[in-house]
Amino acid sequence: MDCPSHIIPIHVGNAQKCTQICTDLLNDHGIYIQAINPPTVPHGQEMLRLVVTPHHTPDMMHHLVNSLLAVWQKSGLPLGAPQVLETDILEDRREQLKQKLIVGVSA
Repeated sequence: MDCPSHIIPIHVGNAQKCTQICTDLLNDHGIYIQAINPPTVPHGQEMLRLVVTPHHTPDMMHHLVNSLLAVWQKSGLPLGAPQVLETDILEDRREQLKQKLIVGVSA
């Protein structure tokens, strides 16, 4: 993902796994990262919101990378570029259409 700021999104694509990764990072490694799940983002676009500051030392960053890798692998998610499944896209479009219909009926 292109990221022009100090906030780094890490695509997960699954709300339960996104939340579990954050929980495991906090409980097992003492690292807090925020999960971004629906309705903030569409289904299939769930992500971790990582904030890097000048106060993070190289040792802290190495600890984060190693911890995130361990928790990520424990979750069963693949490493590499995010995969957006066709079913996720269809579900998003179905939900958008549903919302448009609801708005149209209530107007």
